[in-house]
Amino acid sequence: MIFRTLAVLALFAPAAALADSCPTATTVAELDETLSGAEASYRSVDLDGFNLAVDSAVFLIPCLGERLTPTVAAHFHRMQGLSAVIRRKNDRAAQAFTSAKAADPSYAWPDELIPPGHIIRTTYDDADPEASKYATPAPPVAGALIFDGTPSDRHPTSRPTVFQLTDADGVVLKTFLVRAGADLPEYEAKVVPVAAPEPAEPVAVGTEEPKPVKTGDSSGAVALPAAITGGAVALGAGSAVLYFGPTKSAFSEYQTMRSSGDYAGADTHFDEKVVPPRTTAQVLAGASIVALGVSGYLWSQAVSVSPTPNGLLVMGSF
Repeated sequence: MIFRTLAVLALFAPAAALADSCPTATTVAELDETLSGAEASYRSVDLDGFNLAVDSAVFLIPCLGERLTPTVAAHFHRMQGLSAVIRRKNDRAAQAFTSAKAADPSYAWPDELIPPGHIIRTTYDDADPEASKYATPAPPVAGALIFDGTPSDRHPTSRPTVFQLTDADGVVLKTFLVRAGADLPEYEAKVVPVAAPEPAEPVAVGTEEPKPVKTGDSSGAVALPAAITGGAVALGAGSAVLYFGPTKSAFSEYQTMRSSGDYAGADTHFDEKVVPPRTTAQVLAGASIVALGVSGYLWSQAVSVSPTPNGLLVMGSF
């Protein structure tokens, strides 16, 4: 009768209320014995006895007065998963089996308890602890957070876990069964100061001295403005050689022939004398002079000349 009462409390009472109703602290050995009783009932096909023992184990969890071990935590989750399969709650069964495998990955079902190929064993084998999702709770002011018997700073949120809080001496202060997706119970958390970001290194803008460009001796630096001016002149001269040539007198003759009415002769004279065909030498000479002028102009855009006490400082940006 007492186990039936405990089972009803376990099903409907909040974990905090269960902890407050504990007459005495429960040991890990007592919890493990209750779980073994659930297994014995399952072997003997005593469904009522099995359900009663499993529910009683849930009631004992918040009464634990000592730290749970991973082996017993896995035993608890296995019986929870077995009960969920019987009750056709397959999602809850998979979650419980995942927690069992995470706590004790070396466990294998005895064949006489769960035969090979049984749906319970298949569900257990398919459980993957590596796929678990976690949250990172704040550390406690003192002591440690224990999940299924193992200290950790990660709370598994996608599966159930037995959560314990200990003090600095390892004494268990509280124990709760936290279902998948549920928040941890309240506890006094440590306030972690947020470090202020380090100031960024100041970036100097426009303070770097331009690097002088070596252009030869000082005479070359002094002659630079003249070279730039000469480049512009060369540009014009090359264009003149390339496009016009010495045709002033030929053009006067062309005008005289037009005035006298000799239009056909004037047109022939214009084509042959005023704008004669350019020779290869003329074209190359004009193009070379134009290129020289363009180079002088580009050099003038890239280089600046500043007077200094020691002469001219030639600086460039390339």
